[in-house]
Amino acid sequence: MVGKIVSFDVLSWSQLNYRTYSWDDLGEITLCGTCVQLLARPVSEDEFRQMAYLKDSFFELGMTSVSHPKCLVESDKNGTVVFEFGLDPSKQCSFTTELYKSAHDPALNTVQGFSFDQFSTLENLQDKLRVTISFPRIGRYKFELDGKEVTKQSYSMQINQHLQCFR
Repeated sequence: MVGKIVSFDVLSWSQLNYRTYSWDDLGEITLCGTCVQLLARPVSEDEFRQMAYLKDSFFELGMTSVSHPKCLVESDKNGTVVFEFGLDPSKQCSFTTELYKSAHDPALNTVQGFSFDQFSTLENLQDKLRVTISFPRIGRYKFELDGKEVTKQSYSMQINQHLQCFR
């Protein structure tokens, strides 16, 4: 900038005030303040608490269009849930699923010696990923979709949802 004087204040470390935020403070900042939401339509706190949990890596992989936007998904009459996610065709990704009832007791995550993960199938349809889960039993389950770019070493969670089978 020609002809304009710009001045800066230099602070020492002792003059900086650091504050750690409690979860209550963060809730007020992220949930209640519609002015800080970068959405076409602001989301209420109740809506936010019902949404599927999408990790930042979901967007980093170029994934879009969650077919079930709520965190609790109910099966159809046949005990099946089908998820569809949009994929970025320019990225080569690999996915895996986790389906379980308990994170603490592995015995609850099997039926007749088979892991619940074996009841889900993945279909990569170029610009879409379809996950079909056929539940072996009535009950509540937790579903995680893990993904990575094929050049990466480890998978990271993309989405986390609770599922209810009434069959």
